[in-house]
Amino acid sequence: MGETTTVASLPKGEDGEEKRASVNFDIVGLPKRGNLLWRVITMMGDEDIYFDVRQQCAKGVDEVRFKKIKNGTITPYVPYRNLYVSDPQNATGHFIVRIEACE
Repeated sequence: MGETTTVASLPKGEDGEEKRASVNFDIVGLPKRGNLLWRVITMMGDEDIYFDVRQQCAKGVDEVRFKKIKNGTITPYVPYRNLYVSDPQNATGHFIVRIEACE
């Protein structure tokens, strides 16, 4: 069981899926410490990147699980699977999202 989960994101939605900007990732394997700390890492100097996190659902309507995530956001730990970065704003290039378990 790792302490972090990392996913790469495009600066905007993929072709054909305007909101999806990353592959699916899970947070279910992170230690259950109560909260998640979200880090946004970019080489482009973008300081105000924010995005939603959606959960891919089999029935076709993906649900927003976390809204307006930015660097340093802390959210409650919920053991979701099949999440993806959605609708990023203010990104001029690719960026990395690192999710850490925290108290």
